[in-house]
Amino acid sequence: MGFSKSALAYDDVREVFDKAMGTENGLRLRFTSHGRAVSARQRFHSFRVTDRRENRKIYGEDHPMWGKSVFDKLVLRIPPKGAPDENYLYLEKRSAALFEIEELGEPSSPPERLQSSVPTIELDIADEKS
Repeated sequence: MGFSKSALAYDDVREVFDKAMGTENGLRLRFTSHGRAVSARQRFHSFRVTDRRENRKIYGEDHPMWGKSVFDKLVLRIPPKGAPDENYLYLEKRSAALFEIEELGEPSSPPERLQSSVPTIELDIADEKS
């Protein structure tokens, strides 16, 4: 059986999403089992699908929120079964802070370990007119 297509059926999910959006990094929810955490995650995803569909009705195609949900900024993650926190559903904010970002200077060749050992062939492709 699928989840409801009515946004009204997800008031609890919206409340949790709103709380997660109000935090710096997100939050986590504890469940009685790994399976219940998985079911809850599916329900949260179903709500986002419904929210995107509602936003297609509210906004025009030229609007940035058309077909999107503000909650798309959250990643829903459950640790693998057997992990100490396997019964938790994490709602984590996407952030570039998780990356080590380096600004590029002048173009240069890639580091040695990234250079391919496969020989390359340069092709001279010219427009041929018959």
